[in-house]
Amino acid sequence: MSRVKSEKLKTMSTVVLKKIEDIQCVKRDNGEVKGEVQRKTEEVKREVQGKIKEEKGEVQRMIEEVKKKVQGEIGDIEKRLSDLEIRPDNFPLSPEIIYSRPTDKSLIFDGQTSWTVFRTQFDVMSFANGWSNRVKASQLVVSLRGSAAEVLQGIPSDKLTDLTIIENALEARFGDSHLTQFYRTELKTRRQKPGESLQVLAADVERLMSLAYAECPQDVRDSLAAQYFVDAIRDEDTQHATRLMDAKDFKSALAYSMKYEAAKTVSKTSRNVRSIEIEDGTGKEKDEKFDCLLKTLEKLLNSHVAGRKTPRRNPNVTCWKCNKEGHVQKECQTGKLMYGRLTGRRLPFLNKAPEEGLKVPHFAEEEMDSTWKDLFATATGEKAEIHGKLDAAIECGSRKFQHRIYVADITDPCILGLDFLQKFNFTVDLEKNEIRIGGEEIPLFSASAEHSKLCFVLAKEKTIIPARSECLIQGVPEVSGQFRYSVTDFPSQVSQQGVLVAATLVDLKREAIPVRVLNLDNKPKTVDKGPVIATCEPVVDIVARPQEFSESLRLSSILDNLEGLNEEQRTAVRELLQEFQNLFSTNDSDVGRCNMTQHRINTGNHSPVKQYPRRLPLAKKEETERLVKEMVDNGIIEESSGPWASPIVLVKKKDGSTHFCIDYRKLNEITIKDSYPLPRIDDILDALNGSQWFSTLDLKSGYWQVEIQPEDKGKTAFTTGQGLWQFKVMPFGLCNAPATFERLMETVLRGLTSEAC
Repeated sequence: MSRVKSEKLKTMSTVVLKKIEDIQCVKRDNGEVKGEVQRKTEEVKREVQGKIKEEKGEVQRMIEEVKKKVQGEIGDIEKRLSDLEIRPDNFPLSPEIIYSRPTDKSLIFDGQTSWTVFRTQFDVMSFANGWSNRVKASQLVVSLRGSAAEVLQGIPSDKLTDLTIIENALEARFGDSHLTQFYRTELKTRRQKPGESLQVLAADVERLMSLAYAECPQDVRDSLAAQYFVDAIRDEDTQHATRLMDAKDFKSALAYSMKYEAAKTVSKTSRNVRSIEIEDGTGKEKDEKFDCLLKTLEKLLNSHVAGRKTPRRNPNVTCWKCNKEGHVQKECQTGKLMYGRLTGRRLPFLNKAPEEGLKVPHFAEEEMDSTWKDLFATATGEKAEIHGKLDAAIECGSRKFQHRIYVADITDPCILGLDFLQKFNFTVDLEKNEIRIGGEEIPLFSASAEHSKLCFVLAKEKTIIPARSECLIQGVPEVSGQFRYSVTDFPSQVSQQGVLVAATLVDLKREAIPVRVLNLDNKPKTVDKGPVIATCEPVVDIVARPQEFSESLRLSSILDNLEGLNEEQRTAVRELLQEFQNLFSTNDSDVGRCNMTQHRINTGNHSPVKQYPRRLPLAKKEETERLVKEMVDNGIIEESSGPWASPIVLVKKKDGSTHFCIDYRKLNEITIKDSYPLPRIDDILDALNGSQWFSTLDLKSGYWQVEIQPEDKGKTAFTTGQGLWQFKVMPFGLCNAPATFERLMETVLRGLTSEAC
C-alpha cells in the first residue's frame, strides 16, 4: 500500500516539475516578445518625432514667406501714402475730376419698372461713386431709355444738367405719389391667391404699404401692415388664430401664421397615417380575394365599353342615311369610300359622318392585314380593338418614313408612338412645342380635347324664315372657351327637313354668332329660341392667300346691284363713281382727314383733370392692347406726356365686338360749351317732300376725320394702365363734338342744303 502511494507521489512530482518548466519557458518567451515590442515602439517614436520636426520647419518657412510678402505690401502702401502727402497743394480735388467715370455699371430705366425703386438704387450708386449733382444729372440722362427718355424732350437743353428739374419731370410722369389712393384700395382688397405662400403674401403687403403709406411713421405702418396681412390670409383657421394672437407688429403676425400653418399641416399628415398589420395566416387569403375582385371589375369595365361602342338595335327606327332599319343616322356605319394619299400611297378611306367626332379614318379591308387582331388599352384605361395593320409612308415635315401602323377606333386622328420616335431618332422639345430630326424643326399643335369636340350653336331668339329665303340668325355657343375660331356646319341629327346651314368662319369669342340659314320649302319655317341651329368645328390650320381686287371688278359688282337703271343711267353712275373714286374708303384702316375745321377744347384757366386708370379684366387686356395698336398704326392716337388723363371704358356691341370708349365726363364738366345748333328733323323731312331719287354717303368714322387743335391734343389723353395716349383727331365722347361736326357739314355742303341735300 505504501509502495503504491510513493509511486503516485513520484509521478505527481514529475508532472509538477514539468509544468514548472513549461511556465518558465513561457515567461522567457514573453520577455523576448516584450523586448521586441519596446524596440519597435522606440523606432516608431523616433520616426514620428523626425516627421514632426520636418513639418514644423516647413510651417515656419511658410510663415516667414508670408511675413515678407505682407511687409512688402505694407511698404508699398506707405510709399503711396507718402506720395499723397507730398502732392502739390494746387492739385485739383474736384469730385467731377476724381469721379469723372462711374466705378459701377450704370443702371437703366425705361419707364416700365418702378421709378421709386430705380431712384433709390441710383442714389445709392451715386453716393458710392461720390458723384456731384452735376455728374448725377448727366448719368441719369444717359440711363434713360424708351418712354422715359421721351421726358427729356420737354426739358430745355440748358436744363439737362439740373438734377432737380430732371427728377421732378420723371416723378411727375412715372412717380407713385399720385397713385396713393389706388395703392390703398389695392391693399384693402388684397387677398391670398390659391397656391400663394404666406411669405409671398407678406412681401406684397409690405410693398403696397410702402407705396400707400409712405409718409406714415414706421411703427404706424408696421401695425397697419399686420392688420392688412391678417385680413388677406386665405385659410379661415389660420386667419382666425393669427387674429386672436393680436400681433402688435408685422413680423410677429407673419411668424405666428407660419407656425400655425406648419402645425396644421403636420397635424393633417399625422391623422392620415395608418399602420397596416398583415398576418401571415390571412395574407394569402386576402390576395386571393383581391385578385377575384380585380377580375370582376375588369369584366364589368369591358362589358361597359363594349356596350357603349355597340350601336343600339331598334327595329322601329329607320336610318335617314342608308335607309336601313335598326339604327339611327348618328349610329350609321355606312359611308362613302374616298381615295387619298398617305404620303405617296393611294389608299381608300371610309369617310365617317361629321357628327361622330374626329375619329381615325378606317382603311378599306382589302388594303390592310386584318388577320391579326388584338385589344390594347388607351390612356383612359378603355379597351380598343385593333382592326388591322399595314406598312405605310408617314410624312413629318419634309421627310418620309416607312413604318407599320395599326388601325383602331381612337378619338385622335393619329398617334405617333414612342417606338416611331425612337426608331427614327426624333427629339421632342416640349418647351418650344416642336420635334426635331436632322436639324429640321417641326412645330406641334395642342391635341387637347378642344380639338376633338364639336360646339353647338343655339338660337338666341325666335326667328321666322320666309319661304324659299335665306336669313341671318343670331346664335350663341353652348360651351365657350373650348376653341375660338371655327366653321359652322349643318346639324343633321337635330335639323328640320328643308333647311340648310351655310358654312361660315366665325369667332366664338363674340357674344353673337351669325348663322346663315336657307329655307327650301314653299312655306315659312319657325326657329324657336334655344334649339341647336348649327355645329362648330375648330379651325386646325389657317392658310393666308393674298388676293388683289381691281377697281373694275368692284365697280362692276356695284352696278350689278342697280337693277332698276337703264343703260344710260348705268353709264352716268359709272362715270360719277370713277370721277370721285378717291371719296370711298378702300379698307378698314383707310380713314379720311378733313382740314377745313379743327376741334377746340376750351377749358379756360381750369387746372388739368387727371383720373386714375380703372382695372380691366384679364380677358380684356389683350384686346385693349390690340385696339390701341390698331389706332396707333392708323394714325388716330399717339403717345402723350402731359398732365391730363382720363380712363377708358370697354363697351360690348350687339355683334359681340368691343367698342373702345373714353370717360370724358370730368373733362366735359370744365369745358365751355359750344351752342352751335343741330338741324331739326321735321325741317329735313319737309325738304325731302316731292323727291324721287335718294342717295346716302356714310362717313367712315366721321369724328376721326376731323382734326383737333395741336394745343388741345393733350386734353384728350387717356390711360389703359400701361402708358399714356392722346388723340390726333376728334374722339368720341366730347361734349362739343356734335357742334364741331355739324359746323363742318354745313361748311362742306354750303349752298346745297335744302336743295340737293
